[in-house]
Amino acid sequence: MNKQIGENQNLEKILFSDTSIAEKNLLIKSALICYGLRSNQYSNILAKQFNPQNRKRTGHVGINATLENLPLNLQMDYLYSNKGIYTELSPFEIIPTKKQNVTFSKWQLFFKNKILSELQLRETPSWYQKKTNNGIPMPELFLYEGDGNLMGSIPGICAYQGNDSLCLFCGFEGKEIGQIKPEDYGEVVCSALYENPNITITLTGGNSNKKDNGLKRYIPYILSIREKIQEITLNNSFPSIQLECSPSINVQDFDELIQLGVSSFSINLEIFNERLRKHYCKGKSKIPRSLYVDTWKYLVEKLGKFKLGSALIYGLEPENETLEGAIFLLEMGVQPNLIPFMPVPGSILENKTPPNFLDYYETCKKIAYEMYKVNVDVKQNLGCTTCNACTLESDIYKSILTREDSINHDKSNLFSLE
Repeated sequence: MNKQIGENQNLEKILFSDTSIAEKNLLIKSALICYGLRSNQYSNILAKQFNPQNRKRTGHVGINATLENLPLNLQMDYLYSNKGIYTELSPFEIIPTKKQNVTFSKWQLFFKNKILSELQLRETPSWYQKKTNNGIPMPELFLYEGDGNLMGSIPGICAYQGNDSLCLFCGFEGKEIGQIKPEDYGEVVCSALYENPNITITLTGGNSNKKDNGLKRYIPYILSIREKIQEITLNNSFPSIQLECSPSINVQDFDELIQLGVSSFSINLEIFNERLRKHYCKGKSKIPRSLYVDTWKYLVEKLGKFKLGSALIYGLEPENETLEGAIFLLEMGVQPNLIPFMPVPGSILENKTPPNFLDYYETCKKIAYEMYKVNVDVKQNLGCTTCNACTLESDIYKSILTREDSINHDKSNLFSLE
Protein backbone atom coordinates (compact mmCIF):
# COMPACT_ATOMS: atom_id res chain seq x y z
CA MET A 1 0.00 0.00 0.00
CA ASN A 2 2.78 2.43 0.89
CA LYS A 3 4.34 1.87 -2.53
CA GLN A 4 1.04 2.50 -4.26
CA ILE A 5 0.47 5.83 -2.51
CA GLY A 6 4.09 6.88 -2.89
CA GLU A 7 4.04 6.25 -6.60
CA ASN A 8 0.67 7.91 -7.15
CA GLN A 9 1.98 11.34 -8.08
CA ASN A 10 -1.54 12.60 -8.64
CA LEU A 11 -2.71 11.96 -5.09
CA GLU A 12 -1.19 15.05 -3.53
CA LYS A 13 -1.95 17.16 -6.61
CA ILE A 14 -5.63 16.15 -6.54
CA LEU A 15 -6.12 16.64 -2.81
CA PHE A 16 -4.54 20.10 -2.85
CA SER A 17 -6.04 21.17 -6.16
CA ASP A 18 -8.00 24.38 -6.65
CA THR A 19 -11.42 22.75 -6.91
CA SER A 20 -14.72 23.52 -5.22
CA ILE A 21 -14.84 22.99 -1.46
CA ALA A 22 -17.65 20.46 -1.87
CA GLU A 23 -15.73 18.30 -4.32
CA LYS A 24 -12.48 18.63 -2.40
CA ASN A 25 -14.15 17.35 0.76
CA LEU A 26 -15.64 14.40 -1.12
CA LEU A 27 -12.21 13.57 -2.55
CA ILE A 28 -10.61 13.78 0.89
CA LYS A 29 -13.28 11.52 2.36
CA SER A 30 -12.78 9.04 -0.47
CA ALA A 31 -9.05 8.88 0.27
CA LEU A 32 -9.60 8.55 4.02
CA ILE A 33 -12.05 5.68 3.79
CA CYS A 34 -9.80 3.88 1.31
CA TYR A 35 -6.49 4.37 3.15
CA GLY A 36 -7.45 5.04 6.76
CA LEU A 37 -5.60 7.03 9.38
CA ARG A 38 -2.03 6.58 10.55
CA SER A 39 -1.67 6.47 14.31
CA ASN A 40 0.20 9.00 16.42
CA GLN A 41 0.21 9.92 20.10
CA TYR A 42 -3.10 11.76 19.72
CA SER A 43 -5.09 9.43 17.49
CA ASN A 44 -4.06 6.41 19.58
CA ILE A 45 -5.75 8.00 22.59
CA LEU A 46 -8.80 8.81 20.48
CA ALA A 47 -9.04 5.27 19.13
CA LYS A 48 -9.30 4.04 22.70
CA GLN A 49 -11.90 6.68 23.57
CA PHE A 50 -14.11 5.81 20.61
CA ASN A 51 -13.70 2.05 21.07
CA PRO A 52 -12.83 1.45 24.75
CA GLN A 53 -13.49 -2.32 24.58
CA ASN A 54 -11.42 -2.89 21.41
CA ARG A 55 -14.36 -4.25 19.46
CA LYS A 56 -13.31 -5.14 15.90
CA ARG A 57 -16.40 -6.76 14.33
CA THR A 58 -15.74 -7.05 10.57
CA GLY A 59 -12.99 -4.45 10.77
CA HIS A 60 -14.97 -1.25 10.12
CA VAL A 61 -14.08 0.51 13.37
CA GLY A 62 -12.26 3.75 14.04
CA ILE A 63 -12.64 7.38 15.08
CA ASN A 64 -16.06 9.00 14.62
CA ALA A 65 -15.61 12.39 12.93
CA THR A 66 -17.05 14.80 10.39
CA LEU A 67 -15.47 16.70 7.50
CA GLU A 68 -17.71 19.74 7.12
CA ASN A 69 -21.07 17.92 6.96
CA LEU A 70 -19.67 14.58 5.77
CA PRO A 71 -19.75 11.70 8.29
CA LEU A 72 -16.46 9.83 8.65
CA ASN A 73 -15.28 6.62 10.25
CA LEU A 74 -11.50 6.97 10.40
CA GLN A 75 -10.24 3.41 10.21
CA MET A 76 -7.16 2.55 12.29
CA ASP A 77 -4.93 -0.53 12.69
CA TYR A 78 -4.14 0.55 16.22
CA LEU A 79 -6.52 -1.96 17.83
CA TYR A 80 -4.93 -4.97 16.13
CA SER A 81 -1.98 -7.05 17.25
CA ASN A 82 -0.60 -7.24 13.70
CA LYS A 83 -0.86 -3.52 13.01
CA GLY A 84 1.38 -1.80 10.53
CA ILE A 85 0.08 -3.44 7.37
CA TYR A 86 -2.84 -1.19 6.42
CA THR A 87 -3.62 2.19 7.96
CA GLU A 88 -0.17 2.56 9.50
CA LEU A 89 1.02 3.02 5.90
CA SER A 90 -1.49 5.81 5.28
CA PRO A 91 -0.22 9.33 4.45
CA PHE A 92 -2.94 10.83 6.69
CA GLU A 93 -2.80 11.72 10.36
CA ILE A 94 -4.62 14.14 12.66
CA ILE A 95 -3.33 16.60 15.24
CA PRO A 96 -5.45 18.78 17.57
CA THR A 97 -5.45 22.50 16.99
CA LYS A 98 -4.51 22.84 20.66
CA LYS A 99 -1.94 20.17 21.38
CA GLN A 100 -2.30 20.41 25.13
CA ASN A 101 -5.93 19.32 24.97
CA VAL A 102 -6.52 15.97 23.29
CA THR A 103 -10.28 16.20 23.86
CA PHE A 104 -10.50 19.46 21.94
CA SER A 105 -13.12 19.04 19.19
CA LYS A 106 -11.29 20.73 16.29
CA TRP A 107 -8.50 18.80 14.64
CA GLN A 108 -6.27 19.31 11.65
CA LEU A 109 -5.91 16.63 9.01
CA PHE A 110 -2.38 16.31 7.65
CA PHE A 111 -1.23 14.74 4.39
CA LYS A 112 2.50 14.01 4.47
CA ASN A 113 3.13 16.77 7.04
CA LYS A 114 1.02 19.31 5.14
CA ILE A 115 -2.23 20.66 6.59
CA LEU A 116 -5.03 19.48 4.31
CA SER A 117 -8.23 20.31 6.17
CA GLU A 118 -9.95 20.61 9.51
CA LEU A 119 -11.92 17.79 11.09
CA GLN A 120 -14.39 17.81 13.92
CA LEU A 121 -14.73 14.81 16.22
CA ARG A 122 -18.09 13.67 17.49
CA GLU A 123 -18.51 13.41 21.23
CA THR A 124 -18.55 9.94 22.72
CA PRO A 125 -21.82 9.32 24.58
CA SER A 126 -21.81 9.21 28.36
CA TRP A 127 -23.18 5.65 28.37
CA TYR A 128 -19.74 4.54 27.16
CA GLN A 129 -18.76 4.83 30.84
CA LYS A 130 -21.59 2.60 32.06
CA LYS A 131 -22.18 -1.12 32.53
CA THR A 132 -25.40 -3.10 32.26
CA ASN A 133 -26.99 -4.66 35.32
CA ASN A 134 -25.26 -7.84 34.21
CA GLY A 135 -21.87 -6.12 34.49
CA ILE A 136 -21.18 -5.80 30.76
CA PRO A 137 -19.50 -2.54 29.62
CA MET A 138 -22.02 -0.92 27.30
CA PRO A 139 -19.54 -0.20 24.46
CA GLU A 140 -18.81 -3.94 24.44
CA LEU A 141 -22.26 -4.37 22.91
CA PHE A 142 -22.70 -1.28 20.75
CA LEU A 143 -20.48 1.38 19.20
CA TYR A 144 -21.88 4.83 18.44
CA GLU A 145 -21.17 5.55 14.77
CA GLY A 146 -21.97 8.36 12.38
CA ASP A 147 -24.67 10.73 13.61
CA GLY A 148 -26.29 8.22 15.93
CA ASN A 149 -26.24 4.66 14.63
CA LEU A 150 -25.68 2.04 17.32
CA MET A 151 -23.70 -0.74 15.67
CA GLY A 152 -23.52 -4.05 17.50
CA SER A 153 -23.08 -7.76 16.98
CA ILE A 154 -25.02 -10.41 18.86
CA PRO A 155 -23.13 -13.27 20.58
CA GLY A 156 -22.12 -16.22 18.49
CA ILE A 157 -19.51 -17.38 16.03
CA CYS A 158 -20.13 -17.15 12.28
CA ALA A 159 -20.51 -20.61 10.75
CA TYR A 160 -17.72 -19.78 8.30
CA GLN A 161 -15.14 -18.93 10.96
CA GLY A 162 -12.38 -21.40 11.72
CA ASN A 163 -12.65 -23.30 8.45
CA ASP A 164 -11.89 -22.88 4.75
CA SER A 165 -15.30 -21.32 4.01
CA LEU A 166 -14.50 -17.96 5.64
CA CYS A 167 -15.00 -14.86 3.49
CA LEU A 168 -11.48 -13.83 2.50
CA PHE A 169 -11.98 -10.13 3.24
CA CYS A 170 -13.70 -10.57 6.60
CA GLY A 171 -12.22 -9.87 10.01
CA PHE A 172 -15.46 -10.63 11.90
CA GLU A 173 -14.81 -11.00 15.60
CA GLY A 174 -17.66 -13.16 16.88
CA LYS A 175 -18.34 -13.66 20.58
CA GLU A 176 -19.10 -16.93 22.28
CA ILE A 177 -22.43 -16.95 24.13
CA GLY A 178 -21.54 -16.59 27.80
CA GLN A 179 -22.21 -13.82 30.27
CA ILE A 180 -23.83 -11.53 27.69
CA LYS A 181 -27.64 -11.75 27.70
CA PRO A 182 -30.32 -10.28 25.41
CA GLU A 183 -31.48 -7.92 28.17
CA ASP A 184 -28.04 -6.28 28.13
CA TYR A 185 -28.75 -5.03 24.61
CA GLY A 186 -32.07 -3.53 25.65
CA GLU A 187 -30.41 -1.67 28.52
CA VAL A 188 -27.83 -0.08 26.25
CA VAL A 189 -30.48 1.05 23.76
CA CYS A 190 -32.49 2.70 26.54
CA SER A 191 -29.41 4.52 27.86
CA ALA A 192 -28.62 5.70 24.34
CA LEU A 193 -32.20 6.88 23.76
CA TYR A 194 -32.03 9.10 26.84
CA GLU A 195 -29.09 10.95 25.29
CA ASN A 196 -30.25 10.91 21.67
CA PRO A 197 -33.89 10.11 20.88
CA ASN A 198 -33.03 9.90 17.16
CA ILE A 199 -30.67 6.93 17.28
CA THR A 200 -30.87 4.03 14.87
CA ILE A 201 -29.82 0.48 15.69
CA THR A 202 -27.99 -2.05 13.55
CA LEU A 203 -27.33 -5.62 14.64
CA THR A 204 -25.12 -8.13 12.89
CA GLY A 205 -23.93 -11.59 13.89
CA GLY A 206 -22.60 -13.70 11.06
CA ASN A 207 -24.35 -16.78 9.65
CA SER A 208 -25.37 -20.14 11.05
CA ASN A 209 -25.62 -23.50 9.33
CA LYS A 210 -29.39 -23.63 9.78
CA LYS A 211 -31.94 -23.12 7.05
CA ASP A 212 -32.62 -19.58 8.23
CA ASN A 213 -28.86 -18.79 8.07
CA GLY A 214 -29.03 -17.40 11.60
CA LEU A 215 -32.01 -15.06 11.15
CA LYS A 216 -34.02 -16.33 14.12
CA ARG A 217 -31.06 -15.80 16.49
CA TYR A 218 -31.95 -12.10 16.48
CA ILE A 219 -35.45 -12.58 17.92
CA PRO A 220 -34.57 -12.59 21.67
CA TYR A 221 -32.43 -9.46 21.22
CA ILE A 222 -35.17 -7.57 19.39
CA LEU A 223 -37.66 -8.70 22.04
CA SER A 224 -35.39 -7.40 24.78
CA ILE A 225 -34.95 -4.02 23.08
CA ARG A 226 -38.69 -3.73 22.61
CA GLU A 227 -39.50 -4.73 26.20
CA LYS A 228 -36.91 -2.43 27.75
CA ILE A 229 -38.17 0.55 25.77
CA GLN A 230 -41.73 -0.21 26.86
CA GLU A 231 -40.60 -0.18 30.50
CA ILE A 232 -39.48 3.44 30.34
CA THR A 233 -41.22 6.65 29.37
CA LEU A 234 -39.60 8.38 26.42
CA ASN A 235 -40.96 11.04 24.10
CA ASN A 236 -39.99 9.23 20.95
CA SER A 237 -41.24 6.46 18.74
CA PHE A 238 -39.67 3.05 18.54
CA PRO A 239 -36.19 3.52 16.99
CA SER A 240 -35.33 2.27 13.54
CA ILE A 241 -33.77 -1.20 13.78
CA GLN A 242 -31.83 -2.75 10.93
CA LEU A 243 -30.51 -6.30 10.81
CA GLU A 244 -27.48 -7.31 8.77
CA CYS A 245 -28.33 -10.84 7.78
CA SER A 246 -28.45 -13.38 4.99
CA PRO A 247 -31.58 -14.67 3.27
CA SER A 248 -33.51 -17.47 4.91
CA ILE A 249 -34.70 -20.37 2.78
CA ASN A 250 -38.19 -19.48 3.99
CA VAL A 251 -38.77 -15.78 3.32
CA GLN A 252 -41.71 -15.79 5.75
CA ASP A 253 -39.13 -16.06 8.55
CA PHE A 254 -38.69 -12.31 8.20
CA ASP A 255 -42.33 -11.65 9.15
CA GLU A 256 -41.91 -12.22 12.89
CA LEU A 257 -38.97 -9.82 13.05
CA ILE A 258 -40.94 -7.17 11.17
CA GLN A 259 -43.84 -7.62 13.57
CA LEU A 260 -41.44 -7.15 16.50
CA GLY A 261 -40.31 -3.80 15.12
CA VAL A 262 -37.44 -4.43 12.71
CA SER A 263 -37.86 -1.76 10.04
CA SER A 264 -34.96 -2.51 7.69
CA PHE A 265 -32.57 -5.23 6.58
CA SER A 266 -29.11 -5.07 5.08
CA ILE A 267 -28.74 -8.26 3.07
CA ASN A 268 -25.23 -7.98 1.72
CA LEU A 269 -24.26 -9.60 -1.56
CA GLU A 270 -20.70 -8.17 -1.38
CA ILE A 271 -19.53 -9.42 -4.81
CA PHE A 272 -21.74 -9.25 -7.91
CA ASN A 273 -19.55 -11.35 -10.22
CA GLU A 274 -20.66 -14.93 -9.53
CA ARG A 275 -17.27 -16.53 -10.20
CA LEU A 276 -15.44 -14.07 -7.98
CA ARG A 277 -18.13 -14.31 -5.30
CA LYS A 278 -17.42 -18.03 -5.05
CA HIS A 279 -13.72 -17.25 -4.72
CA TYR A 280 -13.99 -14.53 -2.06
CA CYS A 281 -17.05 -15.89 -0.18
CA LYS A 282 -16.50 -19.64 -0.24
CA GLY A 283 -19.14 -20.48 2.33
CA LYS A 284 -21.58 -17.64 1.88
CA SER A 285 -21.68 -18.01 -1.90
CA LYS A 286 -23.47 -21.33 -1.40
CA ILE A 287 -26.50 -19.17 -0.70
CA PRO A 288 -27.58 -18.63 -4.32
CA ARG A 289 -28.16 -15.16 -5.72
CA SER A 290 -31.68 -16.27 -6.66
CA LEU A 291 -32.53 -16.54 -2.96
CA TYR A 292 -31.23 -13.02 -2.42
CA VAL A 293 -33.44 -11.80 -5.26
CA ASP A 294 -36.52 -13.60 -3.90
CA THR A 295 -35.85 -12.14 -0.44
CA TRP A 296 -35.34 -8.60 -1.72
CA LYS A 297 -38.57 -8.81 -3.73
CA TYR A 298 -40.50 -10.11 -0.73
CA LEU A 299 -39.18 -7.46 1.66
CA VAL A 300 -39.60 -4.57 -0.79
CA GLU A 301 -43.24 -5.66 -1.05
CA LYS A 302 -43.48 -5.74 2.75
CA LEU A 303 -41.51 -2.62 3.70
CA GLY A 304 -41.44 -0.46 0.57
CA LYS A 305 -38.74 0.60 -1.86
CA PHE A 306 -35.29 1.50 -0.56
CA LYS A 307 -35.97 0.26 2.97
CA LEU A 308 -33.31 -2.39 2.34
CA GLY A 309 -29.58 -2.15 1.84
CA SER A 310 -26.92 -4.38 0.35
CA ALA A 311 -23.18 -3.83 0.57
CA LEU A 312 -20.96 -4.23 -2.46
CA ILE A 313 -17.20 -4.27 -1.94
CA TYR A 314 -15.30 -2.07 -4.36
CA GLY A 315 -11.92 -3.33 -5.54
CA LEU A 316 -12.42 -7.10 -5.63
CA GLU A 317 -14.07 -7.35 -9.04
CA PRO A 318 -14.02 -5.30 -12.26
CA GLU A 319 -15.50 -1.85 -11.75
CA ASN A 320 -18.11 -2.30 -14.48
CA GLU A 321 -19.49 -5.38 -12.73
CA THR A 322 -19.71 -3.60 -9.39
CA LEU A 323 -21.59 -0.78 -11.11
CA GLU A 324 -23.84 -3.33 -12.80
CA GLY A 325 -24.55 -4.82 -9.39
CA ALA A 326 -25.44 -1.42 -7.92
CA ILE A 327 -27.86 -0.71 -10.79
CA PHE A 328 -29.36 -4.18 -10.38
CA LEU A 329 -30.03 -3.45 -6.69
CA LEU A 330 -31.52 -0.02 -7.36
CA GLU A 331 -33.87 -1.43 -9.97
CA MET A 332 -35.13 -3.85 -7.33
CA GLY A 333 -35.69 -1.09 -4.78
CA VAL A 334 -32.59 -1.89 -2.70
CA GLN A 335 -30.01 0.75 -1.69
CA PRO A 336 -26.44 -0.22 -2.59
CA ASN A 337 -23.63 0.60 -0.16
CA LEU A 338 -20.32 0.73 -1.98
CA ILE A 339 -17.62 -0.02 0.58
CA PRO A 340 -14.00 0.14 -0.57
CA PHE A 341 -12.07 -3.05 0.09
CA MET A 342 -10.12 -2.72 3.32
CA PRO A 343 -7.22 -5.12 4.00
CA VAL A 344 -8.29 -5.69 7.60
CA PRO A 345 -5.50 -7.11 9.79
CA GLY A 346 -6.31 -10.72 10.60
CA SER A 347 -8.28 -11.32 7.42
CA ILE A 348 -6.96 -13.60 4.70
CA LEU A 349 -6.55 -10.59 2.40
CA GLU A 350 -4.73 -8.44 4.97
CA ASN A 351 -1.78 -7.90 2.61
CA LYS A 352 -3.83 -7.00 -0.47
CA THR A 353 -3.60 -3.41 -1.71
CA PRO A 354 -6.73 -1.25 -1.18
CA PRO A 355 -8.34 0.35 -4.24
CA ASN A 356 -7.30 3.68 -5.70
CA PHE A 357 -9.33 6.42 -4.02
CA LEU A 358 -9.99 8.34 -7.26
CA ASP A 359 -11.31 5.25 -9.05
CA TYR A 360 -13.57 4.60 -6.05
CA TYR A 361 -14.75 8.20 -6.11
CA GLU A 362 -15.60 8.10 -9.81
CA THR A 363 -17.58 4.87 -9.39
CA CYS A 364 -19.50 6.38 -6.48
CA LYS A 365 -20.39 9.34 -8.72
CA LYS A 366 -21.87 6.94 -11.27
CA ILE A 367 -23.90 5.18 -8.59
CA ALA A 368 -25.09 8.53 -7.21
CA TYR A 369 -26.38 9.36 -10.69
CA GLU A 370 -28.27 6.07 -10.76
CA MET A 371 -29.71 6.84 -7.30
CA TYR A 372 -30.89 10.18 -8.65
CA LYS A 373 -32.64 8.53 -11.58
CA VAL A 374 -34.74 6.31 -9.28
CA ASN A 375 -35.29 9.02 -6.66
CA VAL A 376 -33.88 7.32 -3.56
CA ASP A 377 -35.15 9.02 -0.39
CA VAL A 378 -32.07 10.34 1.46
CA LYS A 379 -34.10 11.38 4.51
CA GLN A 380 -34.63 7.83 5.68
CA ASN A 381 -32.79 6.69 8.81
CA LEU A 382 -32.31 2.97 8.33
CA GLY A 383 -29.20 2.24 10.37
CA CYS A 384 -25.94 1.18 8.78
CA THR A 385 -27.32 1.61 5.25
CA THR A 386 -27.87 5.36 5.73
CA CYS A 387 -25.09 6.06 8.27
CA ASN A 388 -22.67 6.82 5.37
CA ALA A 389 -19.56 7.02 7.57
CA CYS A 390 -17.81 4.25 5.59
CA THR A 391 -19.24 4.97 2.13
CA LEU A 392 -19.44 7.86 -0.34
CA GLU A 393 -22.21 7.36 -2.91
CA SER A 394 -24.98 8.86 -0.73
CA ASP A 395 -22.85 11.92 0.07
CA ILE A 396 -22.41 12.57 -3.66
CA TYR A 397 -26.10 11.94 -4.28
CA LYS A 398 -27.00 14.49 -1.60
CA SER A 399 -24.64 17.01 -3.20
CA ILE A 400 -26.46 16.48 -6.50
CA LEU A 401 -29.80 17.18 -4.81
CA THR A 402 -28.35 20.28 -3.14
CA ARG A 403 -27.03 21.51 -6.48
CA GLU A 404 -30.42 20.83 -8.07
CA ASP A 405 -32.07 23.09 -5.51
CA SER A 406 -29.46 25.82 -5.93
CA ILE A 407 -29.84 26.05 -9.71
CA ASN A 408 -33.64 25.99 -9.62
CA HIS A 409 -33.93 22.67 -11.42
CA ASP A 410 -31.75 23.66 -14.36
CA LYS A 411 -30.27 20.23 -15.15
CA SER A 412 -27.74 21.42 -17.74
CA ASN A 413 -24.70 20.90 -15.51
CA LEU A 414 -26.31 19.06 -12.64
CA PHE A 415 -23.87 16.18 -12.29
CA SER A 416 -20.71 18.24 -12.31
CA LEU A 417 -19.49 18.94 -8.79
CA GLU A 418 -17.20 21.77 -9.85
